[in-house]
Amino acid sequence: MLRSFIQTLDFKCKQEIGCYTTLIKDLPKKVEMISIGPDALVRWATKVMARRNIGALALVQDGVLIGIVSERDIVRRCVAEDKRAGQTRIRDIMTPNPITLGRDQSVLTALAVMLENNVRHLPIECEAGKFCQMLSLKDVIAALRKTMEKQILNFLLAMAEDDLDNVIPMHR
Repeated sequence: MLRSFIQTLDFKCKQEIGCYTTLIKDLPKKVEMISIGPDALVRWATKVMARRNIGALALVQDGVLIGIVSERDIVRRCVAEDKRAGQTRIRDIMTPNPITLGRDQSVLTALAVMLENNVRHLPIECEAGKFCQMLSLKDVIAALRKTMEKQILNFLLAMAEDDLDNVIPMHR
């Protein structure tokens, strides 16, 4: 329901109001999507995430995305269940068959998908079956903020132009 509402809003924004909606492919890509195999240990995954300052990793097996593992997965399915990070395999705590989006989707659509499914990371498919980016909720919020700032500035400039058109010149 939320997704259809946001997609309608996104469409109306483009068609009726003329505002700009950011597509995922237009976002600056900070880093390539980092992936590990499902047999890696949780401890290794946490070290990779800490070094790269990221919150999720793609799990790839034989070139196919089979899941993701996020900080949330590690806390809920490993730490909270008293499993040992040095002995637990990623496949045992991963989120299998993650929701994905294509690069031509809007950032608003990504936000709707994240909110509806209570996820903070979405693998982004760049070509059929090939994933190139892990979109985070933080990336989405930053993009929406930038878009909103541009739209507010454009609105204020348009208002200023309208006001200037309505000014009656004063002659002495």
